[in-house]
Parts: sequence; structure tokens; C-alpha cells
Amino acid sequence: MIARPRLSFRLLALASLALNLFLGGMLVSTYHHQQPVSALPMPDRLIARVTADLPDADVERLRRAFESKRTQFVALDEEYRQAIQRVRATVVHEPLDREELRVLIDSARAVRRRMGDLIEGTALSLLPDLSPSARERLVAGRR
Repeated sequence: MIARPRLSFRLLALASLALNLFLGGMLVSTYHHQQPVSALPMPDRLIARVTADLPDADVERLRRAFESKRTQFVALDEEYRQAIQRVRATVVHEPLDREELRVLIDSARAVRRRMGDLIEGTALSLLPDLSPSARERLVAGRR
């Protein structure tokens, strides 16, 4: 009967050690990894996605061009987040109002379109200033 409590104690100690190692690893990883791109605000999120292998001069041109429109990007990003929150709230509300949901989805889509228009306009005004190799990489996209 003495062997059983020892075995239980050993298993408990082993489980505790495993949990501590897991939690320690999670803690260390939060300090050693950068913030994920999706957590960055606009336009930083966009810049991080497209500038990975561009020449430094072109990266700086991109940053300056999008930085000049930061207030517009931030306002649209916040407006889109709020629109999505309204959609989510309507989806979980009982009874589901399909007409209201359709209106809210259309509203969110309109904000996303305005964000796309701002990105396109900024990019189109910037393209002539980028090097040919940077334009080629942007057109090729991620591989």
C-alpha cells in the first residue's frame, strides 16, 4: 500500500513539472517573438506584408507614402472594426433579423471598399517613384 501513494506522488510531480515547463515556454515565447502582422494597426500591417524583400530605399518610400495617410487609415480601420462588431452582435441576437444583418454587412463592405480605394490610390501615386525591381516584386506578390 505504500507504493501506491508514491506512484501517485511521482505522477503528480511529473505532471506539475510538465505544466511548469509548458507555461515557462509560453512566457519566454511572448518575450522573444514580435507582434503578429495581423495585430498591427493600418497602415503598418499593410507595409509589413509587402516590404519583406524590397530594397531599403523603396521600403522608405512606401512608409512615407502610407504614413502621410495614417489618420485616414486609422479612421477607416476603426470604422470597419465597429461595423464588424455590429454584425457579430446582430448574428448572436435572438431572433435573428436578416434585413438588419444584410444592411450591416453592406455597411461593413462599403467601409472595406473605401479602405481598398485608399490603398489603391496611395499605391498608384507611389508606383512611379519605386524602382523597377520593387514594382516587379510587388506585382509578383508572395511566393
